[in-house]
Amino acid sequence: MQAEMKLNDTIKHTADDMKDQLEAKDQKIFSLQEDLRKAANEEEALLEKIQGRAFELQNEQKETLALKQKQEGLLAELQAQEHTIYQLRSEECNLKSQLKDSKARLEHLQNKLDMSDKLYGRAKQQLLEFENKISDLEFENLELKTSKEEQTVQF
Repeated sequence: MQAEMKLNDTIKHTADDMKDQLEAKDQKIFSLQEDLRKAANEEEALLEKIQGRAFELQNEQKETLALKQKQEGLLAELQAQEHTIYQLRSEECNLKSQLKDSKARLEHLQNKLDMSDKLYGRAKQQLLEFENKISDLEFENLELKTSKEEQTVQF
């Protein structure tokens, strides 16, 4: 009996130990299941956050693409304006050259006109002098005719 009691005590003690171990393991399982639920909730929250960020990233990529397209359009417009500026500067240079040539030609023609005016003035002056000489000669000729006629009449 004593051995039986000892055996019962050992069995009871072992059963109590196993029960304690089982309760500890149940507690551990409960704790792990709770941690697993928390982890699953955190995972779901993280997935939602990742999806939100993916959506934001997709929107930012669309916005970046739109900005790049706008940049390309503005760059093309800038290049067109630079080309126009180049053409206008080229045309300006040509027009300045033509203006310089025209000014030189105008100055040359003005010099010719001034020379022609001087020559015209001299020719007019000489014509006037010749007309005066002719008048004087005609007057002398008339006087000589008159004098000759008088001499002829006197003879």
